[in-house]
Amino acid sequence: MLHQPAHQPDKTLALGGCGPRAPIVVELAVDRMKASLRSFARFVPGEVVREVLAQGEDARLGGELRTLTILFSDIEGSTQRWERFPDVMQVALARHENAY
Repeated sequence: MLHQPAHQPDKTLALGGCGPRAPIVVELAVDRMKASLRSFARFVPGEVVREVLAQGEDARLGGELRTLTILFSDIEGSTQRWERFPDVMQVALARHENAY
């Protein structure tokens, strides 16, 4: 049996009839799976990771086609204000961004 510190749960699973190395193989597979999930979760929201796991299918590239509307706007005179008062404009912009 592998030595496990008292504070760490036993991650091995003894498989009857598979030989003495089976617990090590299973432990390595579990560790590899956990590392893969941590990597996946760094790039994808946790809710999506849970949904993919719940479906029981392999993750694959894909997505949804949606109509998207984007509005670009400019405030008249803002360029001149930024050039003359950059510190004041930065404070005003930060106040606007934090309002949401």
